[in-house]
Amino acid sequence: MKKMCVDINLIGLGTVGRGVYELITNKNKEINEKTGLEIGIYGVCEKNKKILKEINISQNIKIIDIKSASKRCDIVVELIGGLDTAYDIVSNALNNKKYVVTANKALLAERGEELFDLAFKNDVEIRYEASVAGGIPILKSIREGLIANDITEIYGIINGTTNYILTRMEKEEMDFDKALKLAQNNGFAEADPSLDINGIDSAHKAVLLGGLVYQSIIPFNDVYIEGISNITLQDIKYAFEMGFRVKLIATIKRIVDKIDIRVHPALVPINHPLSNIPDEYNGIFLKGDAVSEQLYYGKGAGRYPAASAVVADVVDLAKKIVYREKLPKNIKKRYIKKAVFAVDDIYCSYFLKFITLDRPLVLAKISRILGINDVSIASVIQKEVNNPKGVPIVILTHKANERRVKEALKEIDKLSIIKAKSSLIRILE
Repeated sequence: MKKMCVDINLIGLGTVGRGVYELITNKNKEINEKTGLEIGIYGVCEKNKKILKEINISQNIKIIDIKSASKRCDIVVELIGGLDTAYDIVSNALNNKKYVVTANKALLAERGEELFDLAFKNDVEIRYEASVAGGIPILKSIREGLIANDITEIYGIINGTTNYILTRMEKEEMDFDKALKLAQNNGFAEADPSLDINGIDSAHKAVLLGGLVYQSIIPFNDVYIEGISNITLQDIKYAFEMGFRVKLIATIKRIVDKIDIRVHPALVPINHPLSNIPDEYNGIFLKGDAVSEQLYYGKGAGRYPAASAVVADVVDLAKKIVYREKLPKNIKKRYIKKAVFAVDDIYCSYFLKFITLDRPLVLAKISRILGINDVSIASVIQKEVNNPKGVPIVILTHKANERRVKEALKEIDKLSIIKAKSSLIRILE
């Protein structure tokens, strides 16, 4: 087969960018044998001169600046992260009718509507497999392998940092701060871990995943986001005793004409496939009307898993460029803005924790207020603890409306028997 070369400009040689450079450089022969294509790197852009020296860039590859990111190439690969500069690079590439591959979930989650419109107007595409679950080909699976399915529900562990922290808390019986420090020491958490532990990283990925599944533009600011920093070792122990593990879960479902999309800690039943996703691994569980239940599992981050996804996108686009494949306009412009289903309107079961004085009738007072608010109790754990700061009462509820549950907790917290603010964790059904 005749060799056909597609050139890329690689913008950013950080962790993932370096992995992309290495894979394309070292695997070009295999790619050519499988596809008949050659992927060439025309130029690289990296402001850190030390990195350029460490990599020892081939003499055949140009060192370019950001202003030249769209020149002399077919595909621009943006891997610098962030918003403003990345937006300028991607929008300029699209306006110059260049295809784009990126791993930048924040950029697409927060400014994707503008960028996808630009891609449509210029008859090119943006691919972003590496932005969701790293090396797990979940977007390609949904786009191609599950095309005949109506996907009704998605539940995902899509942040390796938080999953590592929660796993260590359970397995080694350590509190949140110690587990976070361990994650940082082992390279699974950044020095500033706020995007991960506050759930924002997962929410960015959920917006992209939900947008693809439901062909929607989902307003990022409308997504309910709750992180894991308030999860205690006590919560994890009680949850396990009751048959659950605590995980940070992204939920994506369609409810009539709205999207139920949220990120928060959840109690996952021990026998559920997501319960056994360990440490820094990601897992995505979905239900389709034709395939029933499926689980996608693997490393969600890291140099080579993410780089593998980037290179896969590059090869897919290279095929389109070489074989001049174009989607009809009426198919490409199909995403519309969808409203987000309010978290206060959901119905689910809850894990409720109260810290109370150790006195008679405490449970009766709590139960009365829950009952008035249509919150029915499924089970209770009340352990005798000689602690002047208060003793815990843990209640599992039957399905209830979130708004009514929160109203009940507000009322309960006003009782003189309550020693600390009550908390809730939703239960994955």
